[in-house]
Amino acid sequence: MENYLFVNGKKISLAEEQIKMTAFAAAIPLSNEQMQAAGLLGARSALEISKIVQNGEAREHFQPGEVVNINGIEAEVIGFNHDKSELSPSRPTVTFMMRQVAGKRPFHDGECPDGWIGSDLRSWMNNEFFFTLPEELRTAILSIKRITRNHEGRTSESTDKLFVPTESEMFGSAIWSDHEDGERYEAFGTSESRVRVDEDGEECPFWCCSSYAGSSGNICYVSTCGFPYDNSAAYTWVGAPVCFCL
Repeated sequence: MENYLFVNGKKISLAEEQIKMTAFAAAIPLSNEQMQAAGLLGARSALEISKIVQNGEAREHFQPGEVVNINGIEAEVIGFNHDKSELSPSRPTVTFMMRQVAGKRPFHDGECPDGWIGSDLRSWMNNEFFFTLPEELRTAILSIKRITRNHEGRTSESTDKLFVPTESEMFGSAIWSDHEDGERYEAFGTSESRVRVDEDGEECPFWCCSSYAGSSGNICYVSTCGFPYDNSAAYTWVGAPVCFCL
């Protein structure tokens, strides 16, 4: 006879030892493999996390560098109160970065004189890609204000739900961009902590949103090993990292 348990509507097969432990199914301990199969291991809802953050309790529940399963999306906690809500700047926030890049693509089709604010990557990320996310996550994500600079140092303010970190937010200082745009996120203290993966689980280089100093055609990015580099916005196919704020 098949032994199983239904949890949250999902059928989980049980080992004979688990059945023998107790006559009450509710008390049967599940293995990590069974919990993972049922989507229960470490899973949190975006609305649940949002309430925790709004109550000012984020640091009691999360640590920098911790990976959280949010409505089926694996995202890393990278900073607390780093990014500000457009509608409520004093509201506590937590910034997350998806562990997996959203595919590999150029930053822009051609030169990118306006930097991030005028880039194809920004448009695609906040429109086409945004609507591929789970509905509850989309509802909970905050619109935040971002300050970035182009290759000449001209400042622009954008309002985004999904965004790419600046070079200084990744490394703690401007290197190829020569423009300081924000302090380093707490989670990125080492080159290893900056590594992201692609859909195959392979380490993958990915874009920053900082323009290379003096060049309208080049954008900064993070190498496979977590080091700073730059290359052509139009001809370099690297990962699209996804950051968002709850």
